[in-house]
Amino acid sequence: MPFVEKDGVKLFYRVDGDGKPVVLIHGAWSTHRWWDPVTRLLSKKYMTVAVDVRGHGDSTKLEKPSSIKEFTEDLHYLLGELGFDEVVLMGHSMGGMISMQYALDHPDHVKGLILVSATPRSGGHLKYYLLYFLAKLKLVSYEKMLVKTLREMFHPSTPKETVEWAIKEMLRTSLEDFMKITKSIKGFDITHRLGEIKQPTLIIVGEKDSVTPLDRSRLLHAKIPNSRLVVIEECDHTVILDKPERIAEETVKFLEEINY
Repeated sequence: MPFVEKDGVKLFYRVDGDGKPVVLIHGAWSTHRWWDPVTRLLSKKYMTVAVDVRGHGDSTKLEKPSSIKEFTEDLHYLLGELGFDEVVLMGHSMGGMISMQYALDHPDHVKGLILVSATPRSGGHLKYYLLYFLAKLKLVSYEKMLVKTLREMFHPSTPKETVEWAIKEMLRTSLEDFMKITKSIKGFDITHRLGEIKQPTLIIVGEKDSVTPLDRSRLLHAKIPNSRLVVIEECDHTVILDKPERIAEETVKFLEEINY
């Protein structure tokens, strides 16, 4: 499997297709495989580079909670090792956080941003969610809690096989890993810096997103100067699995607009 190694940490990536690189960054508790329906379409025209964030998938597990900042520097190291000077970043949920942080920290390396189901802040509710989650574990198993949490991210119209696949993938995350990942996101907030993001930005969100609600994407659109907002109907937080064709279509249109 393709890895780069940074200070003893293995960072997994998968490349499909040829052309200019589009880097895909998954959300919390998921893996690069969540992008598969999108990469099958995008890689016909572009090189897709789907990564596993530290602590996820085939990358090295977390020894302790990390941060969006550290995840961002991991990505910068990986892209440097691959020899990419300029890329388009495409992030889903937590991947959107990493993408925005990267654009702020390494602006000269980013041609454009595609933020899917993203938010500029993790929100204080995350602390209370952790307390709620731990309290429920006294009554219900971790697996049942995780399945319940994930099912609530899907729109009722999502095919059953898609939901079951995602559940199987998510259950690869142990309780210990789940807690470390969640704590790694806690405290993230770049709301006050959104105006510094100058790169062309495409913002995509499901109309019924229950995790990063529509108002978060509207805030991104209002604060990021050169941005465009696309709202996809009959979709919740898992829009990249629900509507990969639409995601790929909007992405290609955006990439052509910025001459990439």
